[in-house]
Amino acid sequence: MAAHWGVWFAVGGDLRFLSHHEMMRLMERAVARAELPVEFSRGFNPRPRVSLPLPRPVGVASRCELMLLRLSAPMPASELKDRLARELPAGLTVLRAQPLPTRPVKVIAASYEMHLDAGQAARVRQQLAELARAEAWPVVRGQSGRGERRQGTIDLKGKVAQLSLEGQRLSFVLPADLQRPARCLDVLVLLGLAGRTLEEPGRAADAGEALASLVRTDVECRFDSSKDVERDMDG
Repeated sequence: MAAHWGVWFAVGGDLRFLSHHEMMRLMERAVARAELPVEFSRGFNPRPRVSLPLPRPVGVASRCELMLLRLSAPMPASELKDRLARELPAGLTVLRAQPLPTRPVKVIAASYEMHLDAGQAARVRQQLAELARAEAWPVVRGQSGRGERRQGTIDLKGKVAQLSLEGQRLSFVLPADLQRPARCLDVLVLLGLAGRTLEEPGRAADAGEALASLVRTDVECRFDSSKDVERDMDG
């Protein structure tokens, strides 16, 4: 009988600069080398039932990445964790593995934090005071359309939760179940911690450095054991 599994792992070092696609390929290969009894999808191009439900922004480290597996045979959690850990490169650390009632229906939110220097903290504290009085938090973001770059504005108010500064530690939560969710870079631009990579190409390095200072600390998922979800997994 097939079983759903969740594997939580941390991402650090240079591996935080891998794209979501590159991370997926790395994890699929590690699962294969570990000889885990992973199920494959049906059809002409079978794929292992492995997924990372919330893409991690390039450059952002993480203490809580979640990989979902569907295994065709039972195995102890400790064995799964040890076999997979042996096949992962430095920078990826398996934290725990456990069976799930089913895959997550959706990711609800992700939490982030960033350590600021004294100057940054002072500026962000002032910016947060101004935002508390503002009716909107507009940020201009670049968008790709028909091969050209165009600008779009997004209002982050209502799209960022628990935005706070304690000492020199900035933290915020980004709800993921919105029609147009906020991105990490949007928050950093809003607070004056990063340039706009598309609108200000000369400041792209600033944005990259800021993202590389962020850490994803938690991912909140909603689980459902209904038959509808089981059918969705098979589809």
